[in-house]
Amino acid sequence: LALLIVALSAAPARAQDSDQSRYYLHLRGHGSSPFTDVHDLLGASVGVNFNRYWGVEFAVDGFERRLERNGRELGEYVVAPLVPQVRFRYPVFDGRLTPYVLAGVGAAFTQFNDRKAPAFGVSVDTPASTVVGVLGGGVEYFLADNVAAGVEIKYLIAGDQTIRINGVSRSEDLDSLYTAFGLRLFFPEHKRAAPIEAPDGIPGRFYIGIQAGLALLTDADSMPGVELRPEPAALGGSGNYFIGAVIGADLGRHFGFELMGGGYEVRLHVPGRGSVGEEAIYTIIPQVRARYPLLNGRLSPYAIAGVGAGYAEFNDRKPPGVGLDIDATSWGVAATVGAGLEYLVASNIGAAVEARYLTSRGHTIKIADGRTESAHIDAVLLTVGLRVYLFDLRF
Repeated sequence: LALLIVALSAAPARAQDSDQSRYYLHLRGHGSSPFTDVHDLLGASVGVNFNRYWGVEFAVDGFERRLERNGRELGEYVVAPLVPQVRFRYPVFDGRLTPYVLAGVGAAFTQFNDRKAPAFGVSVDTPASTVVGVLGGGVEYFLADNVAAGVEIKYLIAGDQTIRINGVSRSEDLDSLYTAFGLRLFFPEHKRAAPIEAPDGIPGRFYIGIQAGLALLTDADSMPGVELRPEPAALGGSGNYFIGAVIGADLGRHFGFELMGGGYEVRLHVPGRGSVGEEAIYTIIPQVRARYPLLNGRLSPYAIAGVGAGYAEFNDRKPPGVGLDIDATSWGVAATVGAGLEYLVASNIGAAVEARYLTSRGHTIKIADGRTESAHIDAVLLTVGLRVYLFDLRF
């Protein structure tokens, strides 16, 4: 919906591809597809366009496949291709629409994790890496001279991989077709525009953005009879990975509103038994954002606060949780408060660092004995992010 609004509102005089050499950052993602066996795709590329048609990039993607035996899911098979690519594009409609094709050869790292009940007590050995090739293409529409939105499709050529299940070898075809929606951000701009600071009316800027960082738990004993612990892959042993997205608008020089959504995961640990599973915490929160622009609007310290909804979901049961009656999925009320610092690296692209306190309250948990207890999940979020300002608002 956001991209549709943008496409209908973009100024075509400035929205076009370029003949000049420019660097770019491409961010993309897609959830589960009903047409392929690829789930939870996230990817990014850094690259350079040498001229109107040719360029190169280094692409990193990550997605999951479902590993099955006899029709039963054993767990998730993570595939992470790292591929240098050549990209050929052919801009049309005065450079506003750019179809392209790409190809490359690189390596993919693989890992089996989040095993399901049929794999408890089963030995599963997978290769750590493999050589892969990539063929693909896409099409992008330029919303501004340095921002393009588009779709991309890739085919990963990985061939058959040997997997050993309880010492018995089997072949697993890792060839994968996957699609993604993305934004490509170019540097430098054709002609830098000053940050919007109109003297009258209520000027505003509509934006979308992403965040990534760490969630540090502040109350490990908030669930009765259960300890909240970081995931094994947590950075530094305590920083659970957080990812979020935002859509909003700055209204006037100092205030704005945004809708923030995001999530992270922790482990549920029962003393004397072990980790019984994982708890995913998702929140969606309307926020007020107060800014104080400096340096002609280039630098903006800001504060945020909001109240919304939180959802806690129990998933990925572990072997210590087998046979244990666990109900830890519920809705609650979420609230956040924090501050950040944003710097405009282009007239319409802001890079930010942010720290905020996030609490999700009113959840319930029941384990084994049938008693239902109230619970809450609190964390400090430390993130970096980008806001892409897509068009100006006038009232």
